[in-house]
This record gives sequence, C-alpha cells and structure tokens, in this order.
Amino acid sequence: MFFPTIGGEWIPIKDVKSILVSNDPSKNARVETADEVYEVDGHAAKLMRSLPVSAFPAAAGTYVLTMVSEGDEKPTEVFPAMVIAWGLDAEGISHPITASGVDDGNNGYHAIRMPDDTVVQPLGNEWPTFREYLAKMEVKLVQAPPELMAKSGQAAFFA
Repeated sequence: MFFPTIGGEWIPIKDVKSILVSNDPSKNARVETADEVYEVDGHAAKLMRSLPVSAFPAAAGTYVLTMVSEGDEKPTEVFPAMVIAWGLDAEGISHPITASGVDDGNNGYHAIRMPDDTVVQPLGNEWPTFREYLAKMEVKLVQAPPELMAKSGQAAFFA
C-alpha cells in the first residue's frame, strides 16, 4: 500500500516511521520515513494511523452492531456485521475487521456482541445479553443471521 504526499509522490506505507497529525484533520500532517519528512493530507494521515499493523482472528459469533438513524433522530435500527478479525493500529487500539474492512468507529454509534451473548461498547457500557441491549437501546434488529434473530426475541425483518 502507498500514500500520496502533498507534492504528488507516492510513498510505501511500510516505510513510515511516524505520523504527526493535528487535532484538526483539515490541516496537513507530517509523515516521517527513515530518509525524509513528507507533508500529507490530514484526513489521509488520520486514516493511516487507524490501519492495522497486526491482526488476529476473531472468535466465531462476534458481531459489530452499528446503529442507524434518519438525520439527527434517535437510532431506530441496528445492523450486525460479523467480525472476522481484530486489528491493532500503531497506537495499540483494537478495531474490528468485517467483510467491509476495518471498522474505525466513524460509520456510526456501535457496540460489539460477544460470542457469550454479552454486548459491550468501547466506552465501557455492558449488557449481560443481546436481548437486553436491544431493549435498552429501543432498536430493531435488521438484516441479521438466524442465530442473532433467535437471540434477539424479534421477528425476522428480512426472511
């Protein structure tokens, strides 16, 4: 994989030694290799920092639960995506990896449904069962595999 510099060069990600990103992603960032320091787009640099530097398989039955809402309204639906691996980024933060790629948390409010049926959120909230999580969040489970529909206590939205 490569990243583009502001000057139009393409640098291999494997050569990156450090990334200095501003709290304001609209500002350019600095990427240092062994030989040189490059200026790169702040958004691209932030994305590079969230890319996994290592990954390992997830336990079967682990799902990312993404809340969906219309505009500024309270979420009404939750979409599950099977976690196939966990990735650790350069800062040691774990990110679930699904068939759609690395979930960096920017695609919406989410939680993780663990194989033992507990549900956890990154900020420490935890529910003992998937059914209790759905009831507390007041959301409808949609497009879910049969094993999750059975645990939800809800009728299948898509049969």
